[in-house]
Parts: sequence; structure tokens; C-alpha cells
Amino acid sequence: MNAVIDTILYFFLYSIVGWVVETIYCSVGEKKFVNRGFLTGPMCPIYGTGATVFSVCLSPFYEKFGYSKWYIIVLVIFLGMLLADIVEFLTSVIMEKLFNARWWDYSKKKFNIQGRICLGHTIYWGIATGLFVYLVHPFVVGQVESLVNPTQRRQIVVMLLIVFVFDLFFAVKGAFDVRKLMTKLNKLYDSAHETVTAFRSNVSQKYEDIHDTMEKGVYKLAVWVADVSRQISELEKLPAPKKRKNGKNRRVRSSAERQMQSAKTLRQTMDAKIQSLKDMLEEVSRQSADEEEKK
Repeated sequence: MNAVIDTILYFFLYSIVGWVVETIYCSVGEKKFVNRGFLTGPMCPIYGTGATVFSVCLSPFYEKFGYSKWYIIVLVIFLGMLLADIVEFLTSVIMEKLFNARWWDYSKKKFNIQGRICLGHTIYWGIATGLFVYLVHPFVVGQVESLVNPTQRRQIVVMLLIVFVFDLFFAVKGAFDVRKLMTKLNKLYDSAHETVTAFRSNVSQKYEDIHDTMEKGVYKLAVWVADVSRQISELEKLPAPKKRKNGKNRRVRSSAERQMQSAKTLRQTMDAKIQSLKDMLEEVSRQSADEEEKK
């Protein structure tokens, strides 16, 4: 039982450390504070998951061989790259299937697989694995075991689990709100693409037949684009400060909005889709106007 408690504790500990590193890196890059991660609290579970997998699967190599055999160290680094890629790839697939959106995308990086993993990050994970298994984790285990007794560890794990479950609930709720928006946006995009394709195929011959329908479609499409644009703007921008009864200001953000704030890939995907919709609308409107002039 103590082993299970310790594993859970290290999961939370490394999730917090991962959040700190990720937040500092992204905040420096964007020159503003960016609360990274899927959750609202200071945790990035994917780092905790990776660290847990490394500690369970790879730490036994260190415990048995130590630093005595160099080829074991190389094997640990290679296995770390493989395990990290599996965790990152599966996490990306599962989150995309559940929420119809991607929280990261490496499509623009060289030697990537479906934009979910890439060679550069694989190498980073390999280096991190070696440091983690042979330096970081042994040190952390030693400090935890010397400073916190088993009873205290159980108490800490229980408290963290309670906070984690509540945070996860609201994070998932926000992610499903994002899913609804992405589903609506994708359907709207597909519908607009069909309309534009109809015009492109043979505008002059089909114009008379579809003119009335197209006018209604263009109007409906414009309404939908405006509606989706409004929703995305609401997600991207912080709401105005609200007054407490005692007169103090506070900012209120929905869980879905926090997802949009923390995941740059989500914002870029939505912005690109909206821009494509606007471009298609302009094309349809322009061609419709040209046909009216010909008449």
C-alpha cells in the first residue's frame, strides 16, 4: 500500500514541477503569464504520467545496475524516448477523440507523426529520462522519505486527490464546451465549403438554379460566422472585472475560456477556421455580385 501511495504522491509532485517548467517557458515566450496545462490548478498531468511511467518501468534498471554499465544507461534513455512518445501520442489521440480538438500540434516540426509527436521532442524526452532516472528521482525519493513519514504522505495524497478530482471535473466540463464549439465550427466550415464548390464548378450555368437558395445560404452562413466569431472572442478575452459586494474587483473566467487561454494550438486552429470561413464568404459574395452585374 505504501508503494501505491508513494507512486501517487510522485505523480502529483512531478505534475506540479512540469507545470512550473512549462508555464515559465511559455510565459517567457509570450511575454505574459500563461497558465499552462489542462487543469486550472498548478498541475500538468502529462508530466506526472510520464514521470510515473519512467519511475515504474525504468527505475529498476538504476536500482539493479546503478552507473556500472554504460549500455544499460543507453538502453534506459532509448526506452525513455519510446515510452514518452507512446504516452504523448496516446494522450493526444484520446483527448482529440473526446474533445474534438488538439491541445498541441507538431505538424510544422520536422520528422513528426500526425503532428502528435516529433523527433525533436523525442530527443528531449530521452535526455530528460536519463537525468530523471539517474539523478532527479533518486534525489527526490531520498528527500521525501527523510522529510515526510508514511502517515503524512497518505494525508497529503488524500488532500491532493480531492483537489485533483474537483479540478479535473471542471477542466473536462470546459473541454466539452470547447468540443461543442469546434463541432459547430467544423460543420459550418463543411457547409460553406460545399457552397463555394458549387460556385466554382460552373457559376454561370448553376447561378440561376441556386441563386435564391444561395442567397439564403450566404445570409445564414454570415449569421453563423458572426455567432461563432462572437463565441470565440468571448473565449479568448477575459471578461470584465465584476464587483463584489464589498466593492473589490475580481476576474471571472469559465473553464472553457481557460482552456482557450492555455492551449495556443486551440486558438490557432479556431482562428484559422474562422478566417477560412470569412474568405469563403467574401468569394461567394463577390461571385454573386459579378453574376448580378452580368444580368
